[in-house]
Amino acid sequence: MATIRYIFTTIWAISCLAISGCAQTGAAGQQYDAGAFVGSTPGDDTIRAILGIAPGSKTEFIKWECSFQKISPNTGTFNCTARYGVGKNGTNGFINGGEEIAATGSYRIYYPADGIPGKYFYQLRSEKFTAPLELIEMDRNIFYFADAHHHLLVGNGGCSYVLNRISPLKNPVDSLLGIFDGRTPCQELAVQLDEKMNEECTKIKWRLTLYRDPVTGGPGRYELFGFVHKKDSPRTGPWRIVRGVMGNPDAPVYQLDQTGRPPLFLWKADDNILFFLDRDRNLMVGNRDFSYTLNRVK
Repeated sequence: MATIRYIFTTIWAISCLAISGCAQTGAAGQQYDAGAFVGSTPGDDTIRAILGIAPGSKTEFIKWECSFQKISPNTGTFNCTARYGVGKNGTNGFINGGEEIAATGSYRIYYPADGIPGKYFYQLRSEKFTAPLELIEMDRNIFYFADAHHHLLVGNGGCSYVLNRISPLKNPVDSLLGIFDGRTPCQELAVQLDEKMNEECTKIKWRLTLYRDPVTGGPGRYELFGFVHKKDSPRTGPWRIVRGVMGNPDAPVYQLDQTGRPPLFLWKADDNILFFLDRDRNLMVGNRDFSYTLNRVK
């Protein structure tokens, strides 16, 4: 009987390990599928150098197959194969099958100040690469190659620098996290936003809308109305969660990234109240009429 119990317990334990190993929850330390992408790109100097292809090697184009596994909202691992060579007439392949480079490694997602407004960059690193490979997430179904200065690479009449998701996501929709309204004093926030001050401005009416990422469920994008950002031209971009305000290193802070400008910081006091912070993450002090606070309305 004891032997039977032991065998049953062992089978149960192995089953649990197998199930947990296959679980795709996206929690910290676990991987989940972020998609597989394919495409054909030119074989110009920039890409050939990153792949370590000899300068004299004839590379008319490169066929890519890449898959991504996310570990956290901003990091993950990847596998890419790049087959290159001279095109075979009348086919989409290469003479003699071409040459292949298989690369594995890690990537991070970031938002460069000199990048495309509202677009995340994926920086891929591998022992097979001589330098990081930069991809721009144009949307959930398309990546575009960029150079080290965050400029889009220019294709030619035969190929573009695009990777396409094999199984496109159908109408990916941002998930609303919340809408926050409030009125604040004007002059100090003009400085925080790096906008020109108007002496006649005494208050700003704000509306901040935060969206979750439709795939990861983590921070996604924001829309900010107020001051110079009217209904037809909101300030938009990605947001993320960082930690620390003056006197409380663990306090959750929403960081709203702005292209070419310093980020805007908001301390999440609870699920319904956000406080504006200055660039040193100190609470901003209001006056007898207005405070630097946003309140949830949805």
